[in-house]
Amino acid sequence: MILCSTLLHKNNLKQRLLWGVILVYLAFILQYSVFSSTGELRGIRLTITPWFLKDSGFHESVILIAFVNMCLYIPYGYMLLSRIHKKYKYIVGCCIIVLSSVIMEALQYIFSTGITSLEDSIANITGGILGVILYGIVHVRKKLKKISHYKNFKSIST
Repeated sequence: MILCSTLLHKNNLKQRLLWGVILVYLAFILQYSVFSSTGELRGIRLTITPWFLKDSGFHESVILIAFVNMCLYIPYGYMLLSRIHKKYKYIVGCCIIVLSSVIMEALQYIFSTGITSLEDSIANITGGILGVILYGIVHVRKKLKKISHYKNFKSIST
């Protein structure tokens, strides 16, 4: 009975729900980046496409794919950081983002569903770190708003 009340406690249920949303979003990223391809394609590309050179064989889709990868990881970085309650949450969040990006690329290679690419990893990590930065900006603005609200309330009451 005590265990049921602990599991159904409002804050605990909210935290579990938010962790569930993060896991569902991570599963979505996994489906998009690892399991969306059906062909047998395996390879490792550790070079970065020199898109700024005209004769490099560059195609515009490289920028589009990098942009999509960054956009996928921005919400992941934001949601992940909102659930970490540690002293060094920004460092821990960035480490988890780097680790999950490397795991995604490794799974692509293991399951032969794509080319493991350094460009993709850089785009994923950049997007995740942008999500972390966005969380930091929003969090600082909320704190400043609370402080200014408290100061206004204190000056009104005196």
